[in-house]
Amino acid sequence: MAWKGKTFLRVLRAYNIEEKVVSLVLAAVVIVLLVQSAVDIFKRPELFAGEGGYYTEGLLDERPVVLNPVYTDLAEANREISGLIFSGLTRYDPILKAFVQDLADLSISEDGTTYTFTVKNGIKWHDGESLTAQDVYFTYHDVIQSKDFQNPVLRANFEGVEIKLVDDRTIEFDLSKSNSFFITNLNVGILPEHLLSGIPVAELPQANFNVQPVGTGPYMVDSPLEVFPDGRQRLLLTLNDDYYGEKPKIKNIRFHVYPDGESMLKEIGTLNIISKVPKDVYESIKDSERFSFLNYELPQYTAVFLNMDSTILKKDKVRIALQKAIDKDQLLKIFSDKTAVDTPLMSLDQTEWIYKPNPEEARGALYDSGYRMNENDESDPYRKDTEGENLKFVLLVRQLDENPAAAAEIDKTVDFLVDAWKQVGIEVEAQFEIVDTFNQRIKARDYDLLLTGESLGYNFDTYAYWHSGQAGENGLNLSNYKSFTADSLIEKVRGTFDNDEKDKYLQDLAKTIATDVPAIFLYRPSYIFATDNKVKGISLMNLAFSGDRFAGIVKWCILCDS
Repeated sequence: MAWKGKTFLRVLRAYNIEEKVVSLVLAAVVIVLLVQSAVDIFKRPELFAGEGGYYTEGLLDERPVVLNPVYTDLAEANREISGLIFSGLTRYDPILKAFVQDLADLSISEDGTTYTFTVKNGIKWHDGESLTAQDVYFTYHDVIQSKDFQNPVLRANFEGVEIKLVDDRTIEFDLSKSNSFFITNLNVGILPEHLLSGIPVAELPQANFNVQPVGTGPYMVDSPLEVFPDGRQRLLLTLNDDYYGEKPKIKNIRFHVYPDGESMLKEIGTLNIISKVPKDVYESIKDSERFSFLNYELPQYTAVFLNMDSTILKKDKVRIALQKAIDKDQLLKIFSDKTAVDTPLMSLDQTEWIYKPNPEEARGALYDSGYRMNENDESDPYRKDTEGENLKFVLLVRQLDENPAAAAEIDKTVDFLVDAWKQVGIEVEAQFEIVDTFNQRIKARDYDLLLTGESLGYNFDTYAYWHSGQAGENGLNLSNYKSFTADSLIEKVRGTFDNDEKDKYLQDLAKTIATDVPAIFLYRPSYIFATDNKVKGISLMNLAFSGDRFAGIVKWCILCDS
């Protein structure tokens, strides 16, 4: 290239001064035109829309991302991302508010106990292998129904279900009783048997597959999940050109997962979308002209679960006193993004006597239960039993060091509860535990009271949370609630496909739970969605999980008219 430069200089020296000026001006004009052309091309929507383009989403999750669809219940980011990589027998359609067929065609027997799926032809894994019913059988029978499977929520959904592999394309799920909610369990992403059959189920959470998985969804993993020393995680998804369904227009999606709001704020300029804006991040960007904000709710609630195996909490008047001491209207004045909840079915019915706060009634109920104030010391705020011991409970709470804003919110809730109970003479010691210890204590039911949240997901099947069969360390009945009436109603709700009949049973179930007071339901959260408006066509209607927004991703486009 050196000789070309020398030749150029000799030619330039041969020009007179006027020719040199004209040449330099022309060169400058050419450069300006080239730069402008590049800018114009960059601005053109068609560069990003259609078959091209990418955008970046920011997620908050301090836990390691596990890109495996059978572990979506264990971390927020797992669910958000895995739904794009994997596909299931069915999928949730937020527009219809119903489940529709996906990988397979479905037929249900007249008695509602046999679900038969026929896998569609021509579906390929991201590595080119063909999907068969054997993969479906492997996912549900070999993994989910295994005693070593480490997702109790999902495992409980398939207890007592007989799974039969009919042939390479056909699989059956046989239920002992009809269950109108069963179809909502069948959107689990299918796993590739040819890649995972040699891995013990107990070791599956640590498999290399989870950082660069192979699915059948509309997007595939470009390269292994990156994990940085400071807890940040990054992943690039690219469009699956062999996807069997309608293909999205957006070709690439980048996910940046942050352990806390502070690290997210450091890279806020790189993000186009934040599906759940952390409170500390929102306070920093709420006045930004770059982002627009939308609020949405999900079917979730936060509650105090009362361990009914406790000798004291077996007394119904003590449980009623705990509830009636809490004025939810006063609690919600502390927060601007909460809605009161009275039942696990999300309905709000403050007109019922049991839900109305009344400290005097709480004190009376405790008096009737044998807990009296210390008559010899008026400065003692706590009631005593017949042995002179304080009426005291331990409240288990998860420690949220990784999310200061959420931690501050929980602190306010705990302070309010502890003070309200103190006002009626109940001593409550709040014990904050890191996530591992918190989960261990939940499994052991090592608490009197437990403050935590639950998500109803796609249905109001309360079996996993309130049926007596789910009490104890292997279930999600956190109150160890055992009621023949509640069990019967839960089973009736499952057994009917008649919506009017189902609603009646659900109302009766709500009343039964309200009467028994196995938990004190507090509030449901409201979430903030942030977008820089680069991506068009996003809908937040009828979401059960925030990741359900991707159900309509085929309508999304970048820098286009929505």
